[in-house]
Amino acid sequence: MFTRMLSALGLIAMLLAACAPAQTPPPATLAPTSTPLPTRQPTSTPLPTATLTPIPSVTPTQTQTPLPTPPDDAAKARLFAQGERPGYQYFLTIEFPEAIQGSYYAQVDQNKPYQCSPISDQKNRLYCYGRIPGYDKYFTFTLYDQQTDLEIYSTQFFVPLTIAVED
Repeated sequence: MFTRMLSALGLIAMLLAACAPAQTPPPATLAPTSTPLPTRQPTSTPLPTATLTPIPSVTPTQTQTPLPTPPDDAAKARLFAQGERPGYQYFLTIEFPEAIQGSYYAQVDQNKPYQCSPISDQKNRLYCYGRIPGYDKYFTFTLYDQQTDLEIYSTQFFVPLTIAVED
């Protein structure tokens, strides 16, 4: 009888287990899924629009007008003589290959003006005079055409410390 009782008890336990509410499984966790990122969609590129471009007008170009050339050829000119004059004056004589036709002026060291004129009995020599620039050093003599102000001749000359004066 004991076995019967055990059997009955086992059967009752099973019935009770079957009637018991079923255990709910734990909520399932969702496995992570990848979310697609937004992709770039091609955008419409603005097309260049046609614009009116002004047509360049014809403008006259500047032409170089040749400057008048000095009447005398100073390419072969040379310093012929120099010396002291009374009253702190100094002179230079420039010799040209031919008789002088034009009119000229000069400057010594860019700030001392010299007057120039042809020598009456030596038509190929130009006599220039002005204030003595100093002593015992070199100076620059520059000759200009009176009409065009163009430099036509330049040279360096030396003024000695003592100038011999003849009696």
